[in-house]
Amino acid sequence: MYVTVEGVNSARTAKLIEDVIQYAKDQLMSNIRKLFIDVEVIDGYVYQEGINGETIYDGNGRHVTIAIDPNQPLQEFITTLLHEMVHVKQYIAGELKDSSWKGEYFEGSYKDSPWEKEAYRLESVLLEGFLAKKRLILSSVPL
Repeated sequence: MYVTVEGVNSARTAKLIEDVIQYAKDQLMSNIRKLFIDVEVIDGYVYQEGINGETIYDGNGRHVTIAIDPNQPLQEFITTLLHEMVHVKQYIAGELKDSSWKGEYFEGSYKDSPWEKEAYRLESVLLEGFLAKKRLILSSVPL
């Protein structure tokens, strides 16, 4: 897996992002070898887009971009990355394509979509595992 991180001011933050991405990849897509993830940390993204983070996939290959706003409490920032990694898995596995979930078009609200339900369900499980593995004290790692 190849990860690039843009828009951070410290190597420590870049390392945290890489660790979160690697953990999620290992948990969700352990069989995938070639995966290219660009993480763009964009100050004020939540105000521009109205969301904490977003996964952008053009449908070609295994190259995905995650855009994320750093202006979140640390636990929420990590949770957002994990949530977006569930979407990465969904795109790469072919489960999610446009507004189609496993080949079925979905017309309901965004929050009720099956891909969002899965991402919200898995984000907390992944967060618990990541924190346990890293023994991370959230207040000790500033963004």
